[in-house]
Amino acid sequence: MASLTATVFRIPDEITEHTLTLLHPIDIANFSQTCHSAYTLVYGAPDQYLWHQLFLAYPFDNPINTLNYQNTNTSYNWRNALQRRVQAELIASNIVHRLEEQQFALETFISVIGDASPPLEHKEASESIKWVIHILHGSRILDAHVTLPSPTDIQLISCIRTYLALSFEEANNDEAIAHFNALRTRSQCLVYNIRNYRRDNNYGPFLRGGQINWVQAEAIINVMQPNLMELNNLWIDTRPPYSSDSHSSHNPSFFNDPNIQESTRLKELKLHLVPVSSTLHDYVSVSPRNSLRSPRFPNLYFLGISKGTEGDEATVKGSVSMGNDRVVRWRFVSLISHFISEGIQIGNVGSAAGIIGSWTGATHDHGPFWLWKVPDDHPSHISDPN
Repeated sequence: MASLTATVFRIPDEITEHTLTLLHPIDIANFSQTCHSAYTLVYGAPDQYLWHQLFLAYPFDNPINTLNYQNTNTSYNWRNALQRRVQAELIASNIVHRLEEQQFALETFISVIGDASPPLEHKEASESIKWVIHILHGSRILDAHVTLPSPTDIQLISCIRTYLALSFEEANNDEAIAHFNALRTRSQCLVYNIRNYRRDNNYGPFLRGGQINWVQAEAIINVMQPNLMELNNLWIDTRPPYSSDSHSSHNPSFFNDPNIQESTRLKELKLHLVPVSSTLHDYVSVSPRNSLRSPRFPNLYFLGISKGTEGDEATVKGSVSMGNDRVVRWRFVSLISHFISEGIQIGNVGSAAGIIGSWTGATHDHGPFWLWKVPDDHPSHISDPN
């Protein structure tokens, strides 16, 4: 071993480092234990060049490209980030025997999703997102029957499921279809239960302390996405007939009736920012809650028009803020119909997944919504085929 080590370290460090970038991080950890010189090369270098290259070669998206790190003096700890991700991968692959490390792994997967590069035109899918989906597909860490998660872990699992929007649900056999239908029914019961919309949770997907209720957020995704999928390619311009009113049965079997069709209405919103100076009085009703108040992410206020399929228009105003938990929050109010909407952004700053949440009215009607941005040249005409 001594002669082999001596031979290796006759090679310039730059070449050795480049060679190491072709290896898996676990192999590099093993290499570092062979001698003091190897350990110093891997862990004692004055810069993080090796870890930077290993991180990008794994492959992961470059987090420096995200808006969280642009125009800041924040340095990224490549070594720590890669080690956390590899450790989370190992935990997930053997979760049955590493239950005490479940929270660490879940928090790491959420941070990877948050550090994923924002979507760009004609760009392939995020390498970081593909890695998360690949790891979780091969793990049972999201399976509550296996992991028996704590209340904190339940929120983390729902956060991941919210971000990845039914990516783990398959309907390729009778058992999977039954599981999916049961999940959908449970979610409908959560979303349409008016008792889940109260003053102490701001009538939205929040807990009493103002934190995000990711269980409720996941339920909104589980309701909205299948509804859109059932409309095939017509959902962009289609509004199905309304099937019931808010006084219907609260029995979950209500949703199993094949004749029941939820109302999925499309509305167009055109919004523009307004100066902060004009918001002091007019925007009190939509002022941000639990705002981070960061100079990098100041509270924003907007005004716009909401247009429905029947040509009805309403003035909308609202605010966008970065929460203390670094989740972007949106608040809307319709000035004519007296609806208020409380939403959260799916993903980090720059995410194209949109905003999900719930709306409530003066008469205590309620329902879920999913808002996303479309290209500037997207057709603005909204038709009703009925």
